[in-house]
Parts: sequence; structure tokens; C-alpha cells
Amino acid sequence: FPVTILLVTFDFSGLIIEPGELITTTSWSVHVIDGTDASPTLLSVGSPVSTNFTASHMISGGISGVTYAISCVVDTNEQQRFKMTASMLVEDQ
Repeated sequence: FPVTILLVTFDFSGLIIEPGELITTTSWSVHVIDGTDASPTLLSVGSPVSTNFTASHMISGGISGVTYAISCVVDTNEQQRFKMTASMLVEDQ
């Protein structure tokens, strides 16, 4: 089966409210919510990308039946830190 590659994007524009405030760094993590996967960090593909208000990362693979939490923490030039998390269930096609 071909492996699906998913672009995960978090939009922080509703949280970044100071004039001139921008994302300066991102940190991504993947962990298992339900099921078993000894290496969930291997789901990340390539390097993350960020714009002024969004952070994106390619995610691929996983084990069928496992639910993962994909989290992104961003720091801003105004010394703010924000975190967003999404869940992803992997299923066979």
C-alpha cells in the first residue's frame, strides 16, 4: 500500500495578538493516545515550516488502529509560548 503523507498545519493567528508579534521557533512532538507504537516520533517527515502565524509539518506512516496526538509549541518574538494539539487515527485504506 502507498503511504499517505499528511500536511498538518496549526493556525495561531487567533492567539498571537500583539502588534508585530510573529512565530520565531516551533517544536513538534507525536505521542500515542490509544494503541501501541514503540516509535511514534518516526511519523514526522522532513523539516517543519512556519510563517508569521502558522506552523506546518508533514506526517506519514503510523500503525493501523493507533490514535496519535500531534502537538506543536511555538515561541514568539514577544516571549509568548502557545501549544496546539490534534489527534489522528491511522486506518488501513
